[in-house]
Amino acid sequence: MPKKDSGFSEDELRELYRLSRSGVPVGKLVKRFGLSEDLDGVTLIHQALFEAGKLVAEDNRTERLRVEAQRAYDDTRRLHEKAEASNARSERNKLANRVGKKLADQEPFTDDEREFVLNHLKETT
Repeated sequence: MPKKDSGFSEDELRELYRLSRSGVPVGKLVKRFGLSEDLDGVTLIHQALFEAGKLVAEDNRTERLRVEAQRAYDDTRRLHEKAEASNARSERNKLANRVGKKLADQEPFTDDEREFVLNHLKETT
C-alpha cells in the first residue's frame, strides 16, 4: 500500500484516526507507531492525523455516494416494478372490458378472452 506524505500507509492512517477518536493520547500514539518521543515524533503524528482526517473524510464521501447510488437504483427498480404492475392491471382491465362488451353483444371470444373468463371463474368460485 502506498505511503502518504507522513510515511504512513492508508491502513495505518485509518488505525491512527480510529485510535485518536477513541481517546488515545498523542504520546501513546507516538509510542504505538514506534516514533521518537520528541517534537519530531509528535509533529509527525499530528501530520499523520491531518492526513488521516482527510482520508477518512474521503472514505465517508465515497460511502455516502455509494449509499445514495444504491438508494437511487432501488427507487428506480421499485418504480419500474410499480409501472409493470400498473401496465399488467391496465391490460387485464382492457381484456375484461372486451369480454364484457362481447358478452353484452353476444359475440364469440378469442382464445385469450376465453382463458381470461375461465381464470376469472376459477378465482371467484
